[in-house]
Order: sequence, then structure tokens, then C-alpha cells
Amino acid sequence: MVRIRSHGTGTGTELDHVVVRDNASAGVRISATSGLNVRHVLASGNREGLLVLDSRGGQLVDNTLTGNCAGLIALDTPDGAVTGSLLIAGNELSHNNRYCAGDDGPAESGIGVVLLGTSYVLLVANHITANVPSRTGADFSGVGLTIRDAAGITGGAAPVDNWIIGNRITANPVNIDYDGSGHGNRFIANR
Repeated sequence: MVRIRSHGTGTGTELDHVVVRDNASAGVRISATSGLNVRHVLASGNREGLLVLDSRGGQLVDNTLTGNCAGLIALDTPDGAVTGSLLIAGNELSHNNRYCAGDDGPAESGIGVVLLGTSYVLLVANHITANVPSRTGADFSGVGLTIRDAAGITGGAAPVDNWIIGNRITANPVNIDYDGSGHGNRFIANR
């Protein structure tokens, strides 16, 4: 079953029980949206399983993002609202081991979750495991969770008040990579 619903001008977007496979770009790309609700998406064989840009408010819950170059990337650019106010919970982000060349962006391989310049993201009870690069030379690679300032990469914001709570982040070459930028970012009871 596939259900996609949009209310008004870019608000209240819903995706439920969507399967996306084998795309050269993101399996699901959400940009300039508020009030998004993404549940039970299965994304595999894509560049990114789920890509969220310049979007604010909503939930990404109970999705399976596996076999992509990157599982989930939420990033901010200077072109809209600061990406954030998101609940990212109960997702399976594993074996995102494909290699994608950096044609329009950085090369990617072995990435679980990237929060790039996000604010007020609650990343809770996700399983982020075994994201291992399939080959060397990727700009972003071999990390379960990355939190970085977006200024030097996309021209976006610094990460602010992102809370990382109770996630299982294991068997990645690097489990957590945080560049120390921004403020109020917290890591609580992850294993």
C-alpha cells in the first residue's frame, strides 16, 4: 500500500508503506516541507534511502533504510527553513554499504545517519549498525552517525539542540562522529 498526501502549499506531507529501490539518487527526497510524516518506508539500493532538505517539523518513524550508500541524510542549506524539529525514531539503518560517486555532491559509502546543520532533532531508539564502506575514496564513509556544521559543506547552519537518545549504534567503522560545532547537542544512553 502506498499513501502520499499533501495539505496546502508544502505542508502536511505523508508517506506510509512506500517501497523505493535502485534509484541513482535518493529513494525518498523531501525538501522545503513542514509537517512531514514518513512511516514504514523500505528504501534499498538508492544513493540515500531518505534525504531531507530545508524542512521543518514532523516524524520519520519505523522505516527500514538498508543497502543504500547512505541511510538517512537530513541537511540544511541557506535556501529555506533550518532543517529540524524532527522526531527520528524506531528506524532500522543497516548495511548501507554501496558506493556512490560524488557527481553532484560528496562521494558516499557506508553511512547510517547524517545530521548536517540540523536543529531540534530527536534521534531516539534507532538501530544503526554495520554501515561499512564498500570501497575507499568516499568523502562521507564508514560512520553510523555524523553530526556536523553545514556552513563549509552546504552553506547552512551549525547543529543546535539535537538530542541523540537510546540508539543502538554498533559495528560501524566509526559509530559516532561529531565535530563539536553548534551548541546544546546531547548524547544520552546510546550503546
